[in-house]
Amino acid sequence: MFPKDFYTYIDKHSVAGVRAGKGREKFTKIWMVHINNRVFARSWYKKERSWFTAFREHNEGEINYGGKIIKVNAIKLDRKDTMHKKINKAYIEKYTRPGDVKFAVGFSDPGYADFTMEFIFPDHLPS
Repeated sequence: MFPKDFYTYIDKHSVAGVRAGKGREKFTKIWMVHINNRVFARSWYKKERSWFTAFREHNEGEINYGGKIIKVNAIKLDRKDTMHKKINKAYIEKYTRPGDVKFAVGFSDPGYADFTMEFIFPDHLPS
């Protein structure tokens, strides 16, 4: 599990910063949701060079939240994983401000299943 204050931060804030691989200095701010102590994010732009592809290439990185930095691993969620329905719901329930709704609904489109990343605290990697 992640530190408890991380889950609190994710619940109360729209974005957290991520960076993957070695040599990256800047954090990219992204939307995250958590479900039953699992943390997910989706890549809006689906670009070849993005935080998402960097994590696919390197698997390891960091999350910056509330001035704290934690190391994470990331795994691309399989497009047929049953968590996708819960992730869709979590985005729609969390991002309710008028300017956010269209993006939250957009993230629920089935096309984002291939652009879903799960972040894992390194001490709790699946075996």
